[in-house]
Amino acid sequence: MGRGKNLHKILIADDEQIVLDSLQFVIGKNFKDAEIVSSVYSGKEAIEDADKYRPDIVIMDIKMPGINGIEAIEEIKKSNPDTKFILLTAFDKFDYAKQAINLGVSEYLLKPVNKTKIVQTLKKVMDEIDLEREKKNKELEIREKMEIILPMLENGFIYSVIFPDDHSTEIMNYKTLMGIHSGGYIMTIELGEASGDRMNNKIGVSVKAHQFYSFIRDTLKSITDCIVGAMMLNRIVVFIPYDEKENEYSERLYSLELGELIYKKLNEKIKDIDFKIGIGSNYKDLTMLSNSYNESLQAIKSMNDVGIMHFKDIPEIHELIDHNLLLLEKQLGEKIIQGDIPGGIKIFNDFFNRLTILYGNSPLTIKNKVLEQIFKVSHYIQNNNQENMIQNNRNYFEEILSIEDYEEIRQWSIGQITFISEEIKRMKENKISDVTRKAKAFINENFAKDIKLEDVSKAVNISPYYFSKLFKEETGENFIDYLTSVRIRHACNQFKNKEISIKEVSYDCGYSDPNYFCRIFKKVTGLTPTEYKERNGSWLYED
Repeated sequence: MGRGKNLHKILIADDEQIVLDSLQFVIGKNFKDAEIVSSVYSGKEAIEDADKYRPDIVIMDIKMPGINGIEAIEEIKKSNPDTKFILLTAFDKFDYAKQAINLGVSEYLLKPVNKTKIVQTLKKVMDEIDLEREKKNKELEIREKMEIILPMLENGFIYSVIFPDDHSTEIMNYKTLMGIHSGGYIMTIELGEASGDRMNNKIGVSVKAHQFYSFIRDTLKSITDCIVGAMMLNRIVVFIPYDEKENEYSERLYSLELGELIYKKLNEKIKDIDFKIGIGSNYKDLTMLSNSYNESLQAIKSMNDVGIMHFKDIPEIHELIDHNLLLLEKQLGEKIIQGDIPGGIKIFNDFFNRLTILYGNSPLTIKNKVLEQIFKVSHYIQNNNQENMIQNNRNYFEEILSIEDYEEIRQWSIGQITFISEEIKRMKENKISDVTRKAKAFINENFAKDIKLEDVSKAVNISPYYFSKLFKEETGENFIDYLTSVRIRHACNQFKNKEISIKEVSYDCGYSDPNYFCRIFKKVTGLTPTEYKERNGSWLYED
């Protein structure tokens, strides 16, 4: 029997040889596009051969020794969900047939079955199979075409986000066309050489990175629902839909966890390329996604090394810079915060010149704009409890309002910028950021509680990932070591009181298990709490 394009594989299961022979004869004579791949006598054999031959049609008797037809159908459908079943049954087994219908059996035939009925039933089932095959082929053709068109659509959407000049209508058209039902955020992946110039040789990296683009795209698609742009020099811009009704902090943690997973997957397979992943804020309105894109670039720019960074985890931007301000305002804030006095003065002169052009007839507006910038950067020091700076702030209004000449306003402003920059530079040299300072204060106030890394990072409003990294860099020890040292220092001070018990001190230091407290105490001090009390503790951890 020849194998046609629409060949139908058939398996027959019946415990009567005469039935098997009759069916084989009728099928062989009437269907040139059918092949009987197996004829068996039991439900068990039917299950085994169905798994082996993957038939398109199974003709199954209900009543067979051992596993009956209904049970066999249930098992076969687990591994062959598309197989069609024709059930053979006697009149007294009609209740079984009704069960089979519930299993999705295509047809059932009552014994004894005549030739015409067999042919009609098989033809009907084969026509159904041919229609399903045709439908699947058309779906595959459409999918193949979409595989070609979709990257073009995704690139168009990403370019509309990156270059948003009056593209709001275009973005909404893409939203409809691509079935985007929520807002989301931008994740930008920057590729760099694993050695040498690292991220600086963008053209060289771009040439090398193009060979990995398909893998990176496929990896992103396998991890999350996303829209992936084309390789732009050494960057790939990705839109990730996000529609959860969560607070901003939870949204940020979720995006960072996703970034960490992507970073891990890429590093596992691509060995000679480094990655930086910058993440922007989540926006419900897609026409605002250009902000998220710019934020993702600022996150990358703020990183000194490879890894992941969320825009809102950048301390300076988080505390000082509103990303909706003009470019000069942003640059001025950045220069001052960096402690770059010459750079800050240069940017301020450009900023002030622009103010005189825009508001030359309104000295008060110019003064307000200048004060706005000074107050923003001065907050950086105020939040770090620099009392002299707070006192200085009280004189700002009075001083600037008494000045009328534009050049005098310029020189007064430069003096304030210089003073603030010097203060920030001094703080930078101490290598303790506001985030770390606040974290230490939180730990010192709450060490007696069961606090965790996540509690502290939430208190200072940055992600656990970035907080852990920053705290280690600036203090030289990780969070748990610092917390332990604070607790043990407090314990040593408590033990100056000879009447206090070890159990009381343990609870007072945040340890619910006194035995565990004793082990930690000895690990840190080299002495047990009892030994320490006996030696009066006068040589260790004095306030």
